[in-house]
Amino acid sequence: MKLKKVFQIGRTVFLCAIFLFAVYAFVGANPDTALFFKTQVGPTLFTACATSATWAICLFFGWLIFTFVFGRWFCGTWCPLGIFQELLGNFRFLNRKTTHSPYYHYVRYLILGGAIGFLLMGYVWIFKLAPFTIFGNTVAAPLQEPYTYLHNWMFPIDLLHPTLSVGYGALAILAILIIVSVLYPRWYCAKICPVGTLLGLCAKKGFFRLGIESHCGKCKLCVKACPMGCIDPDTLKIDNENCIRCMKCVATCNRSAITWQTPFHPKTEAEAEVNTARREFICGGLVVGAAVTTGTLAHLNTAQKVKLDDAPKTEILPPGAGSVQRFNARCTGCQLCVTHCIGNAIRPPNAEHSLIHLECDKGVCEFNCKACTEVCPTGAIIPMTLAQKQRLRIGVAEFFPALCVTIIDGTDCGACAEHCPTGALRMKADARGIRIPEINPDLCIGCGNCEHPCPVRPAAVRVMPIDVQVVALDPASVNTGESKEEVPADRASDEWLI
Repeated sequence: MKLKKVFQIGRTVFLCAIFLFAVYAFVGANPDTALFFKTQVGPTLFTACATSATWAICLFFGWLIFTFVFGRWFCGTWCPLGIFQELLGNFRFLNRKTTHSPYYHYVRYLILGGAIGFLLMGYVWIFKLAPFTIFGNTVAAPLQEPYTYLHNWMFPIDLLHPTLSVGYGALAILAILIIVSVLYPRWYCAKICPVGTLLGLCAKKGFFRLGIESHCGKCKLCVKACPMGCIDPDTLKIDNENCIRCMKCVATCNRSAITWQTPFHPKTEAEAEVNTARREFICGGLVVGAAVTTGTLAHLNTAQKVKLDDAPKTEILPPGAGSVQRFNARCTGCQLCVTHCIGNAIRPPNAEHSLIHLECDKGVCEFNCKACTEVCPTGAIIPMTLAQKQRLRIGVAEFFPALCVTIIDGTDCGACAEHCPTGALRMKADARGIRIPEINPDLCIGCGNCEHPCPVRPAAVRVMPIDVQVVALDPASVNTGESKEEVPADRASDEWLI
């Protein structure tokens, strides 16, 4: 009995550590810690569909196989949103637990099936319900500003700048999540989460399942302890599809009647009398299949009407996004790229921009940084080397003479040319002998190092959006007269011509 309590205390400490690390991985300035989110089931699935990366495919199926064998340990010990809900559930003041209606399974199956259907066609908008996206937008995002102030106070030499402005919608969702988690622990995990539903289908007929032996004293302490409502109070049968392996039922059982069982374990009288698990599994599979087909056909219908050339020039996207259409189809809005942009240029959606984008008047795309390509967990931003990123054109600078202080006041400025890392912008004397900016668009990569230091607002040199991100000319080739073909940035990174 003491060992069980030690296990539960140790598990709680472990969950707190994982939660704090997940928050730091989101708000911290270290891209290496953000790799934690690439181990999540949802991001591995998105990356596998978006880029066909071998590591993502192997990790995703590894999670499915692990879940089939041992159950939904991922939901109980590695999902940051699930951990957040469980920690809140420990402070509940009402003796309530999540309950299940007879038809709730099919609602979850419909959500999962529709999500997978759209995902197979390269569209992830419904997966904004995925736990890691909700965690980033509602739980971790409000903590970025306090973390920034704390970091700047402790390390005044290495200053950070908060980039997220949390809206009222995100705060409202956070408030609802807190209230529901206190009243009904893990309600989101049991009712909505598409990732949890997918893992639940694997665990439903898994190899190692929890079951209650015949020497159970029917005290029903396990029923009260289960936060997911997985134990039927009448039949005392455990629903392994929803069980997250928190092991609280095992810790509260005085007779050690809850044990691991395999398919070869002899059935109890209640299980032999009626077994609807197979029927529910087949029905659930049919519902998922129908929803997948519906989602696929719906997206095919819309995809045929939209071409890459029709993508509007309204957003300056992070390097590796490719185009508005591609980025919108793959980005779930987790905002990891926003929090890890050291140039403070990548911004969350706002009233003027519906996507994550760059605002070069507020920051720059640092020439020697590729953090956003490293932290993106869904493949919306293609991973690339620093050399590839330094040649990728995400926009084109444009000069507005009517705003330039050199032309208006005759002041010799040149701030834009001083900060251009590719030599695309140089100062050239005009007929009056006044040096004014001259832009070579073939060399420009749209990093914003010219717009940001401009002393006037709106800036005299501004980065303008482009249809498709392409590889710009090599600055070294300008001197030799050589040139290279521009290659669309929605190809795999190893196919880029660098």
